[in-house]
Amino acid sequence: MRVRTSWTIRKPVASVWELLCNSKMHMSPSCPIYAIGAPTPVECRLPDGAGSPGAPRQCVSTHGIINQEIIEWVPPTKLSFRMDQTDMRFHECVSHLQDTFDLRSKTEQTTRVTRTTKLSLRAVRGWLSAPLIWLSLKSIHRYVFQNWANS
Repeated sequence: MRVRTSWTIRKPVASVWELLCNSKMHMSPSCPIYAIGAPTPVECRLPDGAGSPGAPRQCVSTHGIINQEIIEWVPPTKLSFRMDQTDMRFHECVSHLQDTFDLRSKTEQTTRVTRTTKLSLRAVRGWLSAPLIWLSLKSIHRYVFQNWANS
């Protein structure tokens, strides 16, 4: 499964890159998917303070933490990472999760961000949950981008 979302943020590309590496979400989610149990992102961070291929990255949500390994680090234009471990329940349905962020400067003060999430689902349980998982990921992409745009 693949979920891709693009957003234009009125910030320079270097500022958006910093948010990708370390940011806290302050807005209240408005999408109804959160009311039925989708995890709300709380924070994205580099726990070791610096990024590079092989370095850890974490996404913290209201339901737990996704520990990630950076697989591509090209500041300030591209970051890819894969899920290493999580304590969130979706691991029962998802066997592999990888995200890629592409940042493109549209103007000196405007950045186009594209996030692509690729995931593999586990057997029947995962495939039965596929529409809800897709909708949750799309909502999470939008929620994070809105927070960055308003930070």
